[in-house]
Amino acid sequence: MSRSLVSLLATLPLLAAVAPAQTSTIIDRAGQPGPATPAAPADTTAPAVTPGAGSDEGVLRVAEPRRLPLRLTAVLEQQLHATDNVFLAPRGSAQDDEKAVVSVSTVSLRADTLPAVIGNGQWVSGFGYTYQRHIHGVGQNDDAIADLDFESHSTPASLSYRWGTGWETTLGASLGQLYSVRGGPAHEKLYSALTVSGALRKLTELDQGLLLSVGATAAQAETWTRTGDVAPVLRYRDDRNDKFDFGLDTALYLLGDAWVIVPYASLTATRYAHYQEAGFTDVDRDDLTLATGLSASWNFTPWCSVRAYTGYDRRFSSEDGAANDYTYAAGTLGVGLSLSARY
Repeated sequence: MSRSLVSLLATLPLLAAVAPAQTSTIIDRAGQPGPATPAAPADTTAPAVTPGAGSDEGVLRVAEPRRLPLRLTAVLEQQLHATDNVFLAPRGSAQDDEKAVVSVSTVSLRADTLPAVIGNGQWVSGFGYTYQRHIHGVGQNDDAIADLDFESHSTPASLSYRWGTGWETTLGASLGQLYSVRGGPAHEKLYSALTVSGALRKLTELDQGLLLSVGATAAQAETWTRTGDVAPVLRYRDDRNDKFDFGLDTALYLLGDAWVIVPYASLTATRYAHYQEAGFTDVDRDDLTLATGLSASWNFTPWCSVRAYTGYDRRFSSEDGAANDYTYAAGTLGVGLSLSARY
C-alpha cells in the first residue's frame, strides 16, 4: 500500500470527526446545568395534607373558583451571561480559556391541572412548550464561537403526586430538539431526544421564609444525532448519545417580600449506552457532573422580575478506549429579565 494512501486513511477519522465534534459541543451546552428556578416553587410548597395531620384527619380543601380547570403560565425571559469556557473544553487544551458572552432568549408556555384530591394526597398533571435561542460571542467576531449558536424546542409533560408534608413524586416525558442557526437559510436539525424520567422530592420549611428542597431524579434518553455529510463507513452511530442519568440536587430558598435568593448544587452520574467516536471506536463512557451556583431575583411587579446568577460546573469522565477528553470546568456570571403571566 502506498505511503500517500496510508496517510489518507489515517486522516479520514479526523475529517469525519470535525462536524460531530461541533455538534457534541452544542449538545453539551444545551444540557449544561442552569441556575435554580429564580422564584420559589410556590405551587409545590404547600403540603397536600394539613401540617401535623394524621391520615385520618382529612385533606385540607381550599375553595378556588376558576373559569378553567387549568393553571396557565407564560414566561418570556432574556438572559445575558459570560462564560470562561464556551467550548466546554478540557483543562490544558487549546480552547480551554475561550471566553464569550452568551445571549439566551426563552419563551415558555405551561398548563397544569388543578390539584385533584385523592386519598391523603393530590394529583397534578401538566404539559408545556419551551423555545430557546442561544447566541454565542455577543460583541465578538469569531466564527468558531458563532458556529455554536443553536435553537432548542422542548415539549415536556408530567404527572405528580404530592402527599404528607412537602413530599412529591413525579413521572415525566419530554421531547427535545436542537437546530443549528448557522450555515444556511434553513435551520439544520442536529439532535433530538425522547426522555422519560422519575423524580422524588422533599420540600421542608426550615423557618419562615426559608425553604429547603432535596431531590433525586432518574432519566433515560433515546436520542438521534446528525451524523454529518460523510461516507456511511465513517459515520458515528446516530444514537450514540443514548444515556441514563441519575442525579441528586438540593436548593435553599431564602424568601423575602419581593426577592428570592437560591444557592443550589447538583450531582449527576451519566452512563452512555453505546457511545462512539469517529465511526470506528466504541467507547465505555461514564460522566459525573457537579454544578453549584447562586441565583438572586427581585420582583418589581407580580409579572416582572430581574435576576443575577453565577455558577460553576465541573464534569469528570471515565472513558475506556476514548481518544478524546470529555472533562471540563466552566464558570458563568449573568443577568436576566423575566416577564410572566399566570391565570
